[in-house]
Amino acid sequence: MKIQNTILSLCLLGAFASCDKLNTVPEGDIVVEGQITEENLDVQVVGMYDELAGALNTFASSDHTDYGIPSMYLRLDSDGMDLVAPNTGYNHFNSSLTYTDRIYTSTGTLFIWYRNYKIIRAANYIIGKIDPNTTDALQQSYIAEAKSLRAFAYMNLAQCYQFTYFGNEDKPCVPILTEKTSLNDGNNNPRQTVAAVYKLIMDDLDDAVSKFEKTASSVIRRDKMTVNADVAHGLRARARLLMHDYSGAQADAEEVLANYTPYTRAEASVPNFINANDHNCVWGLIYNEHSASVMTGIINWPSMLCSLVSNGYTTGGSVYRCINTNLFNQISPSDVRYGWWLDANSYSPNLEGNEDYLQFVSEKKVEPFATVKFAPADYSVASVNNTQDFPMMRAEEMELIRIECIAHESLSSAKQALHEFVTRYRDESFESYSQTLEDFLDEVWFQRRIELWGEGFAFFDIMRLHKDIDRRNSNFGTDYQWVIKADSPILLFRIPQDEIRANQAISDQDNNPEASLPTI
Repeated sequence: MKIQNTILSLCLLGAFASCDKLNTVPEGDIVVEGQITEENLDVQVVGMYDELAGALNTFASSDHTDYGIPSMYLRLDSDGMDLVAPNTGYNHFNSSLTYTDRIYTSTGTLFIWYRNYKIIRAANYIIGKIDPNTTDALQQSYIAEAKSLRAFAYMNLAQCYQFTYFGNEDKPCVPILTEKTSLNDGNNNPRQTVAAVYKLIMDDLDDAVSKFEKTASSVIRRDKMTVNADVAHGLRARARLLMHDYSGAQADAEEVLANYTPYTRAEASVPNFINANDHNCVWGLIYNEHSASVMTGIINWPSMLCSLVSNGYTTGGSVYRCINTNLFNQISPSDVRYGWWLDANSYSPNLEGNEDYLQFVSEKKVEPFATVKFAPADYSVASVNNTQDFPMMRAEEMELIRIECIAHESLSSAKQALHEFVTRYRDESFESYSQTLEDFLDEVWFQRRIELWGEGFAFFDIMRLHKDIDRRNSNFGTDYQWVIKADSPILLFRIPQDEIRANQAISDQDNNPEASLPTI
């Protein structure tokens, strides 16, 4: 007989005690499971967000890739072709570079599985604790927050463990666990279809949007890390885009854009993207000196991604995250995003006028094509605390979703919308030369590749758009300059071995196929 389901021990409402763990919230409060009551429900709601941003709470050991959703995003970006890093000991994301994270005992697949199901566990607790028919505005908003985050986690899992929604609706995806799942059901829980998982995602987001709209006048958003109606609309725009519901995705994106605007060219022409309170940030993970990942010193996203930090693996271990030279060479020098990376001479026009940045790059010998998109904490290279916020959703993403959706209705209107967006916010000299829908969609994809670089969209876009991963003739190491064809089985993560051993309804035969590693 198989042991208790691995996911179940993380997710089911009645199984917390069996985990034999404490529930720790960002402020440092510790609530023993037996003490959880309706009176401290607000504490549990805040604690739910720790599953997005917390460090060292996925694995029992001190794994330096364990710092929340930004860690998952760096893994996935490293699987693609636009983010380049060396295969060295200080690169803790080597398995993503080499695709050994597809082994079903790998830290990569375990992290994605566990961290997202921990989000689902926390959300299920909140949803199950509150009467679904409550008329209390605050409690309705709590349900909406939890359902939004549950949908977010299932969308992550669905895109990692099966090919994209459209055309794959009947393929096996991941097990579904909700607040209604019993202990027995959880121990015998098969993979559900892609369609079934997306039905849950859409049901959750539809209910969340409805509840947020009902409570908007009486419930004040705590901060930009808190999910609200705008975030729920943005998540639904992402889901609808995956489902080819272009009119619905456009409508959701436009709802978000009514309240947020992209960075101006001036704001985008210097290292930035670290303040959740900025007008372009719809949703962001907020950090301060007391945040768990910040207190670790270097187990956090700036340490791994930002080239302008004094305390991190980038500068300390020479593990700079660079742009693929093939992509960089396609960016016009008149585009302010050209300066989001150093050029072949380790120069960026976006650093001009800031002697501290220029001196830092020179002294640290920051290598060519490394990113300088993200600013250091407090916009100062002297800062030793990596307290930068992480952007989870920006107005710029919503603009590009809107434009992509318009293209499926009217190519000429979409070209005009793209021209207005890019010339106003990024490159005054931009012109679109696409003559076909296919060419234009590739043009929008190119805009997404540079605009959202380093923010966790690259791999999901490759899967959604059925693109090959082509690393040839680039600054990738020679052993990794391969091509992975769209829909190749190596693109899918495999259900972890621990889950197969634990879940009676999933066998080795039910797993995604084992695939050969890519070769030159």
